Amino acid sequence: MLVAIRARAILHVKVVRPVRYFTGSGELGSSPADMGPVADSLFEFLCDLEADGSKGMDVSLDVFKSVGDSTADTSEEQRAKDVNTKEAYASWKMDFLTRQGRCIDGSAGVPMWELAVAEVFDPGGADNKATDGLVKELLEVWARGMKDGMVTTSLKSSLSAEEGKHSTGVVTDKIRKDLSGSGTNSDMSDRVFAIFGMVLKAFRAIRWTSASAAAQGDISQDVFFRGRA
Repeated sequence: MLVAIRARAILHVKVVRPVRYFTGSGELGSSPADMGPVADSLFEFLCDLEADGSKGMDVSLDVFKSVGDSTADTSEEQRAKDVNTKEAYASWKMDFLTRQGRCIDGSAGVPMWELAVAEVFDPGGADNKATDGLVKELLEVWARGMKDGMVTTSLKSSLSAEEGKHSTGVVTDKIRKDLSGSGTNSDMSDRVFAIFGMVLKAFRAIRWTSASAAAQGDISQDVFFRGRA
């Protein structure tokens, strides 16, 4: 149980939360054409993690640190967007790791993620620490599965390793413009629940069935699901 909890928490902090930010952040305004650097960074990390699970247990590792890096061939318009991406991501990370949470008795806030991350990556308890070896092995197995998933689903369209149509070396400014405003998340259930939550928050008197219908209706605008039965 401890092994699975730690491994899941590591992937949640290092992969899931950042990917959700890049795919769902309104301030970035990302489309599928912008996901190449994110997908490549994730794929490279998973390859390294499959070979050595301890790579994922490095608390200082930032899987997506290269997202927003410009090259000599990057257009001026895209360079400006890359700078914004870098700055926005850095701000999000700081906010995420320093977010305050109330104690169970409702008293003063504590840095909940900072404390949780410390125990997950470098446990102080003997029982947790004793799971290091098994956590490493489990991360290697999960990395293999996640990596295979990337090359057998719609995500491969963003991978340079697969020469995908939305990969970094293939996508053009015209493609970015054409896809601007399109959804970036290919996980329909994740998008439905995210939008469902936003609708409930914005319209507190709305019935949950109506909020669900609104969320599912919005999904039809996602490029990955448009036209599907």
